[in-house]
Amino acid sequence: MQPNFQRQVTLLSLIPRAPRKISVNELVERLANRTQDISKRSVQRDLKAMYEMGTFGLRLDDRNKPYGWSIESCWRGLNLDLMDQHMALALTTLKRSASQLMPPQSLQQLQPYFDRADQVLASDPENPWLYWACRVAQLPEPYPFILPQHQPQSLEVIQQAILDKKQIRCDIKKWINGKMHWLHYNPINPQGILIRDGVALLAFTIGSFDKRRHHKPIGLLRNAQLLPSAAVKSADFDINKTAQGSRGEKMRLGHPKAAHSIVGNGRYRGGTGTGKTAGALCRTQPKNGGEIPLNRLSH
Repeated sequence: MQPNFQRQVTLLSLIPRAPRKISVNELVERLANRTQDISKRSVQRDLKAMYEMGTFGLRLDDRNKPYGWSIESCWRGLNLDLMDQHMALALTTLKRSASQLMPPQSLQQLQPYFDRADQVLASDPENPWLYWACRVAQLPEPYPFILPQHQPQSLEVIQQAILDKKQIRCDIKKWINGKMHWLHYNPINPQGILIRDGVALLAFTIGSFDKRRHHKPIGLLRNAQLLPSAAVKSADFDINKTAQGSRGEKMRLGHPKAAHSIVGNGRYRGGTGTGKTAGALCRTQPKNGGEIPLNRLSH
């Protein structure tokens, strides 16, 4: 956890709910009692920043000196110590799918809230919200074939590329002549990530001029690398419309005829395996151990 964030979390835990209040000097003293030697100026900056964000329920009483800080009496925000059962259940539900829906940086910032939510729900074994969390879950629908688990590092690269609006290069598993091969694509323009029936799909275009948009399960991508070049953005990209349009395409991903739409832009990478199932690799290897242009594979 970042030091500034940790300090702000601690500050919020020390601020009472209105009508009680606490001064900056008292906060500095209480932080010192918790072995956090923070200057008065730093505490003032943190309080000002959180107050201006308007998301922590902070209230400043500046009618008399010393000024007093408190949490609004009606506030039910993300103050860790004020978290109730409803917020804890919401955060627990979010945590189950957060790795696909959110970038790693945001997950790191939310981890203290996830941990606190676990504590709140587990505080009472008879808690009905804990019972609910253990009894209700969203399961993926059966898929036409078994998809491999995605590489965590590849997902992180894709997420970072979307954040930074950068291109990537990676290998994509494709059908060629009835067998599965890894094809190398460089560059790819990530447009967005869709979650369909529990499966994370990457919406992307290829190169600088091909405007066709494709959707592939991230489990069929490997060796993703972030490129310094800016991604080519689709002017008409709409995540909601894309999600609707990808439903039919996704069900055809394992079929050989669906693979040829982007084969011409890739380069073959040899692998090992039987080539008999969608989860396997072809045994064929290039003689020189390098890449084989796709037009040679058709001969």
